[in-house]
Amino acid sequence: MDNGTDLPAKTPTTPAGWYDDPDVPKMQRYWNGSEWTDQRQPRVEEPPKPATTGEKSRVAAGLFAIFFGGLGVHKFYLGQVGAGVIYLIFFWTLIPAIVGFIEGIVYLTMSDEAFSEKYG
Repeated sequence: MDNGTDLPAKTPTTPAGWYDDPDVPKMQRYWNGSEWTDQRQPRVEEPPKPATTGEKSRVAAGLFAIFFGGLGVHKFYLGQVGAGVIYLIFFWTLIPAIVGFIEGIVYLTMSDEAFSEKYG
C-alpha cells in the first residue's frame, strides 16, 4: 500500500511492529505485517545498558596502574596476562612504571562506556 510516503517496502515476512519513519524525525510508524498504517508514535530510545556483573572497574584498573603499574598488576586485572608478564620482566628498568602511570591516568579519564567497550 502506498501511503504517499517514501517508507521502505516491507514484506509479509517482516514482523509487525514499530519502525523508524524516514519522513518524520524522531518518530516511528507501525507496520501491521502487510501494510503501513497511519499510526505514529515518538521513537522509543533504548535505555542505557546496565552494568553487568563481572565487568572490570575503571577506577580499580586506574589505581592499580598508577600505584602498581611497574609490576603490571593492572594488566593482570584486565585479563591481559601476556602484557602483565612483560611488565614483570622489565619492571627493574622503571619503564613499565612510567607507562603504567600514564595508562592509569588514561583509564581514569575514560568514560565508563568507552572503558567497558574496550576492556569489559
